[in-house]
Amino acid sequence: MRKAMLILCAAASGPILAAAAVCTVWLSPTSAMTAFYERTVVPEERLADPLFAAGESVVPLLVSEIGNVSMPNRRYAIAFLGRGQYQQALPDLLRIATDESERDLVRSTSLEAVWHIDKAQGRRLATLYAPRNDHLGWRAQQLLTGTTFFEPPPPRWKAALGWLLL
Repeated sequence: MRKAMLILCAAASGPILAAAAVCTVWLSPTSAMTAFYERTVVPEERLADPLFAAGESVVPLLVSEIGNVSMPNRRYAIAFLGRGQYQQALPDLLRIATDESERDLVRSTSLEAVWHIDKAQGRRLATLYAPRNDHLGWRAQQLLTGTTFFEPPPPRWKAALGWLLL
């Protein structure tokens, strides 16, 4: 159904305008979360497209969910919050980054998200974790040496288009 609607919109008004319509009309925060949870057979870099398409409106829902260790695609939600530099997520991201019971991979993603939102706190944590011999230590070293690549969020229309086409 989504693809049929996209084809109709694209034929009538062009793909960018069709994707913009999806951002503003079809992607409520709840539908974005549902689409995000259901994405399993797409390239990894496209997993968060529904979140990017919904934009800031989905942040309160994500913040309420990222503490749940069973959340589907949790690391991608954490990365979305960091890439968007959403300040309201910082307390939860700090808690995840400092929680020893969390997996190292999740903690490292949260550390990077903290780094992008608040450089001072990110640097403090990265300095603390850099001596470790695990993924968290490796990510901390990358952040401190500037060898990570920060990819800014895609425009909402582009994320919506990617979400609809996959």
